[in-house]
Amino acid sequence: MATQKLGETAVLKSGAPQPDAPQAQAQRVVPVSPAPPKTQPLRPVPVSFKALITEGGAKLQSGLIWRVYNAKAKSDGGFELISTHREPTPTAALLPGEYLVNAAYGLSNLTRKIKVEGGKSLEETFVLNTGGLAMRALLATGEECPKGTVRFDIMSDEQDQFGNRETILADAQPHRVIRLNAGAYHLRSHYGDANASIGVDVTVEPGRITEATIKHTGAKITFRLVQSLGGEALANTKWTILTSAGDTVKSNVGALPTHILAAGSYAVVADHDGQSYTRKFSIEPGNDKQIEVAIEDGPTSPEALKALLDPPEAPPPGTGGLAGEGPGGAVGFDGFTRAPADPNAPLLNPRRSIPPVDALRRWVGAAAAHTIERSCSSNHFFRGSPPP
Repeated sequence: MATQKLGETAVLKSGAPQPDAPQAQAQRVVPVSPAPPKTQPLRPVPVSFKALITEGGAKLQSGLIWRVYNAKAKSDGGFELISTHREPTPTAALLPGEYLVNAAYGLSNLTRKIKVEGGKSLEETFVLNTGGLAMRALLATGEECPKGTVRFDIMSDEQDQFGNRETILADAQPHRVIRLNAGAYHLRSHYGDANASIGVDVTVEPGRITEATIKHTGAKITFRLVQSLGGEALANTKWTILTSAGDTVKSNVGALPTHILAAGSYAVVADHDGQSYTRKFSIEPGNDKQIEVAIEDGPTSPEALKALLDPPEAPPPGTGGLAGEGPGGAVGFDGFTRAPADPNAPLLNPRRSIPPVDALRRWVGAAAAHTIERSCSSNHFFRGSPPP
């Protein structure tokens, strides 16, 4: 049995730490945040569409095409197509967000932005304000133009700074109803394959069919190169039809080319066997005829041919030598002084610039005053504003 050493107390024995005893370690408590609630996934929302011809009008039952786009533009400026529907009253399942919806009925269409909210069904009504345009073309005699000879271009009413219009539909056929947005349009009718065309302005009203009838004045012209008048047409002939200003209307190769030309003055050049033969002619509205060019009349000289193909330009205003037109061309005379007139100066009113007739009679005599009075009342070449 072990004996207790001297001086050793019970306190030291029981309270002193033992060399090999493990030490107690302090623990740090870290608070834990509660887990975030789970996000509910976005659910598609049913969105239905319908279209009316006019406000309060009938609902369209066929012929519609619906297109749904993402309202946020892409980097190239376009929009992502989400879905296409050809039913008259479709229902699309769309996630909450903004969309562009286009309803097309023929060439009539309407685009609107819609906002879809979660858990809420939506019904959208589109009022298209659609009208119809029916076109027909008549000859100068009042008869219908032959089938296949007429086509129409439907263009915008507005013009750009160069006078150009936007083409909405090209080569439309007559006797067909074209569905368009209500509004003003420019309609151009082409008769034949040359220069017989007429343009008119039309207004399409919503919910109605507008009928446009155009009367053409062109004529069907057949060309023949013959040895002598009344002879047989010669093949292997190149034809060039020119306006009086030298512009080429049509070119063709053959023995009997036929074209429909607008009324006016023309020249034709027939090239055959290295020689050129020409003839000038005019066309009356609706007067179909044949134009014969006779070889026996002789070929055209190079100088005369150049005059047809490249006629001299008309003299510019201000070179005519009349009162109010000086020899300078660009800067004319004002009709009263010998110094060139300033083109930017206020224009003269000839009625106010000429002395009264009574004064003229006293100055130059009755006969001369009568002549001057007539000249002033009808003189169109004075630079001035119209008489009051």
